Parts: sequence; C-alpha cells; structure tokens
Amino acid sequence: MDRYFDETKKSREPGVNYDESADFSEFAPRLTVDWQANDELLLYATYAKGYKPGGLNGNAGVQVAQPVYEQEESDNFELGAKSRWFDNRLTANVALFFIDAKDIQLTTALSNAQLFGALTSIVTNQGSGEVTGLELELTYALTDSITLGANYALADSEFTEGCDDFQYQLTSGGGNIVSGNACIGNNVNGLGDGSIVGNQFPLSAKHQAAGYVDFRTPIYDDWEFIANTSLSWEDKKPVQVHNLAFVPSATLLDARLGIDTGSFSVSVYGRNLLNEDAPSMATRWLQVPLASFAAGGVGGVPGATNVAPVIIPSTVPGATNSCAPAAG
Repeated sequence: MDRYFDETKKSREPGVNYDESADFSEFAPRLTVDWQANDELLLYATYAKGYKPGGLNGNAGVQVAQPVYEQEESDNFELGAKSRWFDNRLTANVALFFIDAKDIQLTTALSNAQLFGALTSIVTNQGSGEVTGLELELTYALTDSITLGANYALADSEFTEGCDDFQYQLTSGGGNIVSGNACIGNNVNGLGDGSIVGNQFPLSAKHQAAGYVDFRTPIYDDWEFIANTSLSWEDKKPVQVHNLAFVPSATLLDARLGIDTGSFSVSVYGRNLLNEDAPSMATRWLQVPLASFAAGGVGGVPGATNVAPVIIPSTVPGATNSCAPAAG
C-alpha cells in the first residue's frame, strides 16, 4: 500500500510584518506480510515509512535563523506473532520493532527580542536516532470469572547523529558552537563537546510494565458485578537531549468496583492508591532573572551567554522537553 500526503502551512503575524507559507509532501508506503500458521498462530512482518510534517516557527524563528523546521521521517520495521494456547485460555502476543528516524522534532525555549524578551518556543530538528524495542502482551482466563493480564514494553532509543548548542555550553563552561556541521565550538580552553550521539530521546522511558486482575460474575439477569485492579510502572525519562536531568520512575495502582448491565454501569474507583508523587513529565525553560549577558562574554568567550535551566514539573498533556537548537 502506498500513501501520499501534501500539506501547506501558512502563518501571519501582522504586528511584525510576518507572512510566510511552506509546503510538505511525500509518499509514505506501507507493506505487510502475514502467515496464518494454524488456527492459534499468526506471524507477520511490516514495513512503513512515516512522516511528521514540518512547519513554520513564525517571527520568533526568524530571529534565531530557524524560520522553518523540516518534516521528521522514519523507517519502521516490525516482526510479530499473535497466538492462543490452552484451549484459547491464554493469549500471547509479541512484537519486535526497529525505528530509524531522521530530523527528529523537539521544542526549543528562547527569549523573543521582538516581544521585549518574552519567553516563547520554537520547533527544531535535533538530528537522527534509532529505537529498538520489544512489546509483550499476555492475557489468561484463570476461571470463567477471573482474567489476568500483563504487558511489557522495551524502547531503547539513542541519537545516532546530532549536535546541540547548549550541550556544548554545558561541557565547555560557556563556549558557543561556531561550526554546526563539524560540531566545533570557540571555547578558548579547548574543552567542550556538543555531540548528543548515544543519548536517550527526551521524555522516552526505556522500560514500561503493567499487570491487572479482572473479576466478573452474574448477579441478576443481565446484571454483572465487576471488580478489577491494575498496577503499572514506568522507567525514569530524561528531560532533555543532554540526559542530565530525569523525570523519576513511577508506579501507579488503580482499583474499581461496580455493576454493569450492558446498557449502563455504576462503579466506584480509586486512582493512584499508592500516592505516587512523581511528575508525569517535565520541561526546561529559561528564567529571565537568571539570564545574564556579559560585555566580555562568559569564560572569555565574546558574546557567550550564561543561561540557567529550570526544571518545572508539568502535567500538561502533550508537553515536550525544551532543548537548545541543533546546530547546522
């Protein structure tokens, strides 16, 4: 199967005389091969080309020479099996996958000079990377009333290419990147490395696991009593491409009791019964009072800035990390 998309994005900011547009189009093929070995076993393999369309950063992006961010693309490979065992009481599904991604899109915080230093953000392409993973899902009907379930996911991600401005500032003590393609900076002491190769993707957990117990029994006609509980765990996640700050691992326990008639249900439930207080995600932002611009630069580097990152817990759905723009 071959898919095609063609997208045009436009942006206007009359107050600063900004009016731009950009076109993004590409073929996105997908291929699936499967084999029904028997009634209880299905084997399959898939390949898909994926794209996340690019876009415009507005006038804020123009100020930092990042007016347009390119579309992110990936090659996605998966091998899997779906099976049933013990007279269909046990369902076991497993999948191995590999993702090769280029021009990975992340969010960058910056101070907008056109808005009197107000904080804003743009999207930047942060290099290339790979994800190797495994997904395992088990469901077992212990009795006619009790069902057990468990799943596990491994997503081992790493950048295979990428050079980051702020990574160089952190490792050099205040130097700046001067050649993005070569990832070379201008720090006078010769130190500093802007490469993010080998680092884990921001806000991506390497391990995730969950399990549940579900109990259902008839009580009257079509009425059914239900009770279930689930326990999930997620590994720590790096906040930025630098992998220096992490959102801690988290364990959540939920439970539910109720009645289900097929037409409606009434239930009471409890969430986070273990009182897990780890934030679901975090971001790095600029704090204006802690940003200084010395006339002689920082560490003897003319024009270098000293910007302190601030980690702010966030529960906003879809929030992403903020990291320095990729050079080059």
